[in-house]
Amino acid sequence: MYRLVTFSSLLLFSISFAAKGQVISDSIFEETIRTVQLYPDFGQLNDVVLPAAVPLNQQNLKLEFDELSEDYENFILKIIRCNADWIVSQVPEIEYLEDYNEFQVVNMQPSFNTKVIFTHYSIAIPKTLLSGNYVAQIYRENAPENVVISKRFLVYSEHININSGSSKIQNSINSNRQQIDFKLNYDKERTSYQIENLKVIIRKNGRWDQVVTGFKPTHINSSSGTLEYRLFKPSDQFDGLNEFRFFDMRSINFRGMNIERIDKTTTPTTVILNHDEPWSSKGYFDAQDVNGQYVIDHYEYGGGALEGDYIHTYFVLESGFQYDYDIYIIGALTNWKIKDEFKMRYDQDAQNYYCRPLLKQGYYNYRYALKKEHSLDEKYVDGNHYRTENMYEIMVYYRPVGAWKDELIGYNRLVTK
Repeated sequence: MYRLVTFSSLLLFSISFAAKGQVISDSIFEETIRTVQLYPDFGQLNDVVLPAAVPLNQQNLKLEFDELSEDYENFILKIIRCNADWIVSQVPEIEYLEDYNEFQVVNMQPSFNTKVIFTHYSIAIPKTLLSGNYVAQIYRENAPENVVISKRFLVYSEHININSGSSKIQNSINSNRQQIDFKLNYDKERTSYQIENLKVIIRKNGRWDQVVTGFKPTHINSSSGTLEYRLFKPSDQFDGLNEFRFFDMRSINFRGMNIERIDKTTTPTTVILNHDEPWSSKGYFDAQDVNGQYVIDHYEYGGGALEGDYIHTYFVLESGFQYDYDIYIIGALTNWKIKDEFKMRYDQDAQNYYCRPLLKQGYYNYRYALKKEHSLDEKYVDGNHYRTENMYEIMVYYRPVGAWKDELIGYNRLVTK
């Protein structure tokens, strides 16, 4: 009885706190918290650039972050279950976790041989009992009201097969938008899904600000258990945009790709990137990227987590004139958010834009975006092309009539070709 009362009271507290604004988003709440990454940990080199989405029977997820401090802090991890719309669920914690929902981050290590002192933290995300949407929240011990990190992740079952063989990305007529077609297959002998209670969401490049939903199947074959989706409507499609810009800052002893100069006399070290030019008037830029993500690494020692230093990274955009709107750098390096540290300042004399954020050594993707009144324009500077390679995730949620939780019953990734 005591355990049930404890879980009930904790649930009420987490809902009252976490539901401020109703929806929990990916957020970092303190300037000293840096380089937050949540990713599948399957021992592969490219794990870190993959979305934080794992099957229910293989939940290997790792959360890493730094604090710019030499003092160790006691951080606590809490797992919050959400509905498909990321509003905090009413499902009691005891139904989706085996353990008490308070996990101490015990893996903490000081930086080694760096100019900027930091402490690196990491923790394996505990396994959940149900598929669905979750948020990993980090707060300082004894201060659960002061959350410093919120990171979303997905746990999915495979009750529905998303037929990637029939999925395709194609140029929609007379535009640079990408149309996604796919099929859902379910075992009609074992499952009787009510189609009207299925919710399909498509996300682009791991970004929660690049999502479409609300569409219905264009063809239903009840005898074979197949739902076909052909997304003709422009509102159901995505701009192709352009490949991401990139630079390689894994070494400060030699210049990596798109590095112009390295100044090791400053503290922190300063790296000046090659000057950028607007791409909007140019053709499609065909280049390999990691769809806006970044990889922390250190060439000389290989221990990027502890030995990768924080660098003042100098960006310059040779615009030749001043835009009517503010311009920002965005990507996973900004948590796909507008941040003042990544706001480009205009130099009237040089007629270019510049900024100097603090970034940890690694390989980075980024893009320029204009901040308009209620939207970001990523086409104006960097262009828009249907041929651009992008990564899409298709998620299928189901909530039976009368139920109070959304389960993620199907998931697949596909990449444009």
